[in-house]
Amino acid sequence: LGQASETLPCRYAGPPLALHLNAQFVIDFLAAVDSPEVQVQLRDAAAAVAMVPFANEAPAADALYVIMPIRV
Repeated sequence: LGQASETLPCRYAGPPLALHLNAQFVIDFLAAVDSPEVQVQLRDAAAAVAMVPFANEAPAADALYVIMPIRV
């Protein structure tokens, strides 16, 4: 198995957080939505991550994607 790391620009107001997600799950979500931005909702590194399309300064109500983080 390989390993990869990606850093993404974001607006985040909280303590430092390292999050490990299956990249293919994130790619699948991004390919399925037609939005220039997404909102990633998270609580901590062990909790589920919710992703929703984000447009006009508000989350869109037409899609919700939940990903469980990988424990490393």
